Amino acid sequence: MGRPARQWLVAKIGGSLDAAWHVLATLERIGITSWFPQIIQMITKNGRARRKISPLFPGYLFVKLPPARSRIVGVVNAIRATHGIFGILCTEQGGISLVANSVVEELQARAGADGYITPMSARLFVVGQPVRLLIGQFAGKYLGEAENGLCRVGYTLFGRDIEKLVDEAALVAA
Repeated sequence: MGRPARQWLVAKIGGSLDAAWHVLATLERIGITSWFPQIIQMITKNGRARRKISPLFPGYLFVKLPPARSRIVGVVNAIRATHGIFGILCTEQGGISLVANSVVEELQARAGADGYITPMSARLFVVGQPVRLLIGQFAGKYLGEAENGLCRVGYTLFGRDIEKLVDEAALVAA
């Protein structure tokens, strides 16, 4: 029989980012792997756009279970005893609700080099599609995805073709 696939559980934590970082540091210190996925969002306030980093699943983090069944009970008890963790997501029958390793790996694969997940809204556009910025009057053509949640947009400005990197969340179809 092959080794069981590694699985993750979901722990409920306090709502602040400071609380999340404290829990992550505590779990790391005791040798438990955890992950707190965050997303970069484009926020518009007073006519100005800015990036905001937010939890992908506010109040929750993933905790990796060890592959050895004999260690799982000890790890779960350590997780429950960690200051800042308020519980573990369970099934209706009371057992621990597990998340397959492939699900977490897929989310982690969407994270950029900076570790943040970027919205997938750029996939709503096709190359050559007319787009415009949510803020301002600029309109151009979608040229494709770039890195870290940015996409390439082509504009014609004073008779010259230029290409700019724009946050994909700031674009709408023209």
